[in-house]
Amino acid sequence: MSFLHAHYLWLLSALFFPLIMRLRKKKYQNFSVPHLHFWLRENETLKHNKWKVDVRDILYLLPLFLLFLLTNLSLTEPYRGELRKNSHYLVITDISPSMKTVKNSQSRLQQVQTLLRKMSLKNHTIFTTHKIPKVVQIKDIDRLEVGPSYVKNTVSFVENFYQQDDHIVIFTDGVDKEWSSILPKLKQKMGDKLRVKTIGDYCPNAGIYVTKVESSQLYLQIYHDYTTPTSTRLLWRKLDPTPQQKFYEKKIQLRPQKNIVEKLSLLPGKWEFRLDIEEDLQQDNRVTQIIEKQQKCRVLVLSDKNIPEFMAALGVYQNLIDHKNSSFEVQTVPNKFFDLAFVHLPKWDFSIKTNFAKVVLWNTKGNFLPYPALRVEKKNNFRNVFHHKLMQNVDFSLLTTKFIDLYTHSKNNLVIHPNGNAIWQSSHQNIPFVYVGFSLKNSNIAFLPSFPIFIKNLLKWASPQPPKVYFPTKTPITLKANIRYDTPLKIDKHNEVVYLQWYVIVGAYALGILCIAYFWRS
Repeated sequence: MSFLHAHYLWLLSALFFPLIMRLRKKKYQNFSVPHLHFWLRENETLKHNKWKVDVRDILYLLPLFLLFLLTNLSLTEPYRGELRKNSHYLVITDISPSMKTVKNSQSRLQQVQTLLRKMSLKNHTIFTTHKIPKVVQIKDIDRLEVGPSYVKNTVSFVENFYQQDDHIVIFTDGVDKEWSSILPKLKQKMGDKLRVKTIGDYCPNAGIYVTKVESSQLYLQIYHDYTTPTSTRLLWRKLDPTPQQKFYEKKIQLRPQKNIVEKLSLLPGKWEFRLDIEEDLQQDNRVTQIIEKQQKCRVLVLSDKNIPEFMAALGVYQNLIDHKNSSFEVQTVPNKFFDLAFVHLPKWDFSIKTNFAKVVLWNTKGNFLPYPALRVEKKNNFRNVFHHKLMQNVDFSLLTTKFIDLYTHSKNNLVIHPNGNAIWQSSHQNIPFVYVGFSLKNSNIAFLPSFPIFIKNLLKWASPQPPKVYFPTKTPITLKANIRYDTPLKIDKHNEVVYLQWYVIVGAYALGILCIAYFWRS
């Protein structure tokens, strides 16, 4: 619903003068709320004048209805733009980094802004190639800035607004590689209704971006549109913990119509990549990428006896283990850091080695244990604490032991018995550990179906935590909504599409007419 101009509505108030004069004459007259005599009188009138209508009633009723209509429109605030006489133009403005290229003291984006100012928004709707396409108001044209461009999203968004008589106008320099695949399809679909205005002179351009990262392998693609062979250099350096001054480099030969994919093996950390080439557009010649540390465990097994059942269960999850060592004596432990240590020794002291992040102790004695312990023989009737993350999908209800040490102090229990705790979790000298009150040789735990799952949970518990990802403020969040109606009634100043249900407006008009007729006849 739209109107030519808002002030035309207010000019209709000239028709209200006859009504105002009549109401003024009736100002001091008494009239009552509808009662039985009113309805009887109306009934008698309708019987004698069934099809006769007083012309004066229509003349007075019409301006009153227009007054009600004007009040209703003022409350609903419909879009008061110019009616589409012949066609409407949907304008797409490219904001990719290449639009920042300056020539003759004016960037390409500034050239587009000059063209947009000359256009009238009465029959033009302007969109930008943001990730969430925006409708640009005429007062916001000077505030346009370059940034990440999402051409495909914008074109799909604009096509939803497209109607039969509309035209699409695109302002772009054509540097973004998405235009080369979208424009031919769009021209074939739109035909003469598509107009593409190329901004700026053609200049060959090259750029780099990361295609994928697998483990420590990084794949870097170099794209270009040079028509003659060109030599350049690929430079990269590590940025953390402090930026390196020296760049690694590799010579690159750019050949016409041929993109290059480089595979680099890099250490975990933040890296910077540059393409050393002289050209007008430099914004796409630099990119940074973070190579994350592999989320696998470095495992150490300490045992004074052969434990083939345990080693077999540990070998099932080689994809979770980055490095594994086994030793029979503490003195032979390699001087390396380990995420998890499985200790199957009679005695252990945390002060001996501190290069373990977490430890699992199998019936091992030491100064870290609370005394006394209750040693019992031939025990079963164990019960899991299923809500604990280390006991997910684990069932040790069939566990039996020859000898077991039970403790009653721990609150973080994994497997409990009526007489005490069989498996529990605690910490000593800021090192978390899991204590098992029985050995592998004196129990059937290694032969239970849930034992490999328990080992997997321990490996995940000790695995390095992935780095936290922080999002900057004002990051747009896309929420899906189920809109009932497809036709927007207006676009407000915040670029939000507002949908008004038609039966609400029609019902309001009908109610207004009834009210007008009611008070008029009274």
